Amino acid sequence: MKLLLLIIVLPAVLLMGCSKHDELHESMESMGESFKVMRKSDDIAAVKAEWVNFKQAQLVAQKQKVPAEDQSEFDNGMNEVSPLIDKIDAALKADDLAAAKGLFKQLGEVRKEYHDKLNVDK
Repeated sequence: MKLLLLIIVLPAVLLMGCSKHDELHESMESMGESFKVMRKSDDIAAVKAEWVNFKQAQLVAQKQKVPAEDQSEFDNGMNEVSPLIDKIDAALKADDLAAAKGLFKQLGEVRKEYHDKLNVDK
């Protein structure tokens, strides 16, 4: 009976361990999805709505810890993103989609730079 219980419970425990909730990964995925939508859209209202999602995910990501050897570089990347976020906020508040799109390009370059530095796989 104990062996049967072990056979039933052990796989469930292992599966729970493998499906661990990873806030950093989830927030980065959410940011990536929002980023794609914003870069492709020509509708200022849609971009503004997606921007809210992007910023929420970025706030979650920024608070996460990464391996100690990567934390400094991760923090540098987040610090480089912050002024771009402020500029994009201003462009969107002014309904300046062209300026926001130019800033999205810069944001994408920073994203690529730090994903390369941190060996982030897509």
